[in-house]
Amino acid sequence: MSAQRALGIQEILCMVINHFNPERWLDTDELRSGKITLHELRRSLAGLARVSRPFSGPALCTLWTVMDDLDPLLRLLACCQTVQVESDDSEDEYDAGKIIPEREIDFQDTRLVLSGEISASEWTRFRHYAGLVRICLHDYHTSIDPSVYLQLSLYNGDKPLLPNLRHLKWQQRSCNHSELLHIIGHSLRQLEFDFVGQTWVMGRARRRDYALKALLDNVRSRAPCIEDLHICNVHHPESLSSLRTWTHLKHVHIDSVLDFAVLKMLSSLDNLTSLQADISHIPGKEDSCSGFNALESLELEGDSASLEWFFGATDLPRVSSVTVHFSDVAFTELEECRRRLESLQIHIKYPRLRSLTLRVSCRSDVVPSVPDIIRPFLSMKELEAFGLDFVGPAHLSDATVEEITRCWPNLHSLKLDHVFTTVEPSVRALDILARGCPRLEELVLPSVCHESHIPTTPGVRPNGSLRRIIFFRAMISDRARYTRYMRQVFPNAVPALPSLFYRRPCEDWCLIVDSFRPVHAPPI
Repeated sequence: MSAQRALGIQEILCMVINHFNPERWLDTDELRSGKITLHELRRSLAGLARVSRPFSGPALCTLWTVMDDLDPLLRLLACCQTVQVESDDSEDEYDAGKIIPEREIDFQDTRLVLSGEISASEWTRFRHYAGLVRICLHDYHTSIDPSVYLQLSLYNGDKPLLPNLRHLKWQQRSCNHSELLHIIGHSLRQLEFDFVGQTWVMGRARRRDYALKALLDNVRSRAPCIEDLHICNVHHPESLSSLRTWTHLKHVHIDSVLDFAVLKMLSSLDNLTSLQADISHIPGKEDSCSGFNALESLELEGDSASLEWFFGATDLPRVSSVTVHFSDVAFTELEECRRRLESLQIHIKYPRLRSLTLRVSCRSDVVPSVPDIIRPFLSMKELEAFGLDFVGPAHLSDATVEEITRCWPNLHSLKLDHVFTTVEPSVRALDILARGCPRLEELVLPSVCHESHIPTTPGVRPNGSLRRIIFFRAMISDRARYTRYMRQVFPNAVPALPSLFYRRPCEDWCLIVDSFRPVHAPPI
């Protein structure tokens, strides 16, 4: 079948165009590292839309799926104009009414405003494209005047401006602004809410706390089906008490819990299955924190005392995945580091855990091996995913890799990140992992010994399970031979670069990754 005939089939055409869908790339390493940008994807889709009439419809639908703000939609309206206005923004919203001397006024500030009537044809086109938007990554620096949202909402009969929006990333500049309420509706499932106003110390509730509570109450009223909430810079229990009525919440990410009452409120949410929070600054801790009956995934950051208190005060009957980040300064003794990890009692309370990730810092004079650090957790035989981000040097030899595979033969994911030493695994570690963890799909290791011998043929049968492999340091003298050997052991594995929060890998590994081009499409 010729390419022209193939692209005449609607299903094939949609598959081709969907490869450029920004939604597919939002949570990928390629986008985070800058290899692919939303601008490039949109430009490609705009080009496809101009190819022919059959291309135009699917390409335009995909092009409008992800937006940064309402600016492109407003450009569809002839009455939308950019005007120069007096800059009356105040650092303190309660000082906004102050009289400002004329010499201090900046008349060069510009805003997008609606000046004039909207024709019926323009409004039909606006509603059509607004209905295609599924994700909006709002930027509070936008020049859209707040009055625009109110005008459009009135014109729309107080219905949501983006009626099919599923995911909104929103930066709220003032607790008194209500633009958010004009955008969202029943379709919204995921909200990232970041209050970027001034912060304040905890204590008695203030006017802003009550205003934020009222705003969040209205958000729940307009979008009652939100399941995933990421909330940042909203800390007071009075403001967050609104979440009690968000009955559909399943996933909550809160940047910092500053009061025990907030944690207690979160524990009472019946459908909460995933929680991510920083508990370092909770001032008062009670003996127990019952609840969290449906919680399956937990990611906590805190100092040793806070983490030890939480795991001692809670009982999580359904938890299967735990991530723990120690925010303490680096431990100076290995024994202290090990004691702190063991004091969490994770291996005792949750021996059937499926996934465990640890982040801890240690600057001991004695360099430990990786199994020495995680010794208490090696008894958790049902682990399927393990990650260790150890800020400090650690030994990792072929023997220690074999010990890990012997303790955790069911691993699907193994991620180890630490400062490598002269004791590092050889190429033989690939054979050990292929044999010891036959279900392994993702592998991240700090290094591979550059002097290790590379056999002509592997000592194990090919393992087709591994899909993604990362080394931070792979300074191999014969890079082509090593790449060929890696393909023999793991024929389906694609070498990848780490996400931005990891260390930068060496040049040799970057060249190995480049040898596996073209870039594979993200998973569907």
